[in-house]
Amino acid sequence: MSRIELKKVNKFYDKVHVLKDVDLVIEQGDFMTLLGPSGCGKTTTLRVISGLENPQSGEVIIDGELVADPRTGKFSPPSKRNLNLVFQSYALWPHMTVFQNVAFGLNIHKLPKQEVSTRVMAALEQMQIHHFAQRYPSELSGGQQQRVAIARAIVSQPKILLLDEPLSNLDAKLRVDMRAELKRLHKELKTTIIYVTHDQVEALTLSSKIAVYFDGVLTQCNTPYEIYNNPATLRVAEFIGNPKINFIRGTIASLDEDSMTIQCECGPIVIDNLARRSNGALKKEKSENECLDVTIAIRPEDIMVSRNEAPGCLSCRISSIMPAGSETLMELEIGNHHILAKEIGLQQYETDEHVWVHLKQRRMNVYEQKESSLIVRAL
Repeated sequence: MSRIELKKVNKFYDKVHVLKDVDLVIEQGDFMTLLGPSGCGKTTTLRVISGLENPQSGEVIIDGELVADPRTGKFSPPSKRNLNLVFQSYALWPHMTVFQNVAFGLNIHKLPKQEVSTRVMAALEQMQIHHFAQRYPSELSGGQQQRVAIARAIVSQPKILLLDEPLSNLDAKLRVDMRAELKRLHKELKTTIIYVTHDQVEALTLSSKIAVYFDGVLTQCNTPYEIYNNPATLRVAEFIGNPKINFIRGTIASLDEDSMTIQCECGPIVIDNLARRSNGALKKEKSENECLDVTIAIRPEDIMVSRNEAPGCLSCRISSIMPAGSETLMELEIGNHHILAKEIGLQQYETDEHVWVHLKQRRMNVYEQKESSLIVRAL
């Protein structure tokens, strides 16, 4: 078992409130990514779990054992939590070979030499660097050094592996290669992994769960599919996705049992299937005088562009076009409002060309503007 639970964890640095009532459950075998902008509290969460930092209030439970409880003053040291860490800096001993770096922790625990050798070579083979065993860190590339750091972390067979932005020092191609390595490693080892990053692409491609932080608050924790398709707040929606999501402001003009009409800058938009999409969050009863301000959020890939008019399409002008090889991005002007559309492949459109767009209403999320909360989810 390697289940981790944080209950109402608060962490202060002097008067700065870094973690605010964080409740988080990481199940055995999860690849949990802590995602958010710099300074949001994700690394502090990792350090609290590891025991490198102690919270001022709340509880940390690992494998059913209370390892941090400020009320009783109990704080189990990192060495007692059966976990290993890989930091942004690889922290390899420059005077030791790759083999010696990976074997260092095992030698500290005085394991038999034959067992050390077997486990070190197995870890190096898992990271596909066994042929570098007798090289020194200075003779390796950044990606190879990162593999050594991960091999050193997994050689002791920890139940929990903590990774703090381990790929941030690598170039774009190496990051892609290492993402594949980490995904393969997680599948093979079935270890619980907690991964800190501000890179949403890493989070979406690697994780089984993502916890999104803003200003020390855990805002949403769910699968990558749910985080991307149904962000809990406008701030999560704006943070997740590249190119960025489109926001269209409007007011609910009419509402019945299974549909509503939103009057917005682009014209009236009808949202149907409310019984499946609102999850009880949207009140079905609305007085005639009440005007609920809402924001529609729709991804660029859910906007279809055509030269031919069709029912339900909106007339617009292409204000700019940005071909990117595998995809084409277009900025579209509808009245005074601009939205971004994405189509796969190279598309032959021209700037200032008049086109028609279809907004996939079933792919729209609707948020109540005042509270920024999701009231109608995409299907």
